[in-house]
Amino acid sequence: MPKKQCIIKTCLKSSLLFTIPTKDEDFFKWQQACKKYVDIKRGMYLCSFHFVEEDIVRKRLLVSEGTVIGVSEYKKPRLKSGSIPSVFEDNIGAQNKLENCLNPPTNFNHVTKF
Repeated sequence: MPKKQCIIKTCLKSSLLFTIPTKDEDFFKWQQACKKYVDIKRGMYLCSFHFVEEDIVRKRLLVSEGTVIGVSEYKKPRLKSGSIPSVFEDNIGAQNKLENCLNPPTNFNHVTKF
């Protein structure tokens, strides 16, 4: 039996894997997101590295009669409905640059004299 691993060839971060969706609409969205990197097929896997953290559900609320009675961590985290892979090695630098532009450093201790 072949080892489960992320289908992105350059990715070695396969600790948390998500199965490619089987529903046609979701499959098509994933296929479009990944087409630059790999030709996906149903039954393959992508690892959590290719999703933003907000897309991964790690905990659930325990509810009894409409009242939250606790929080439980999933043994295996899952994806929110409609999540699409968006993080790939070639766009990480662009994401970091965008984040740096939106959140510039606020340390002004160093002043250069002219």
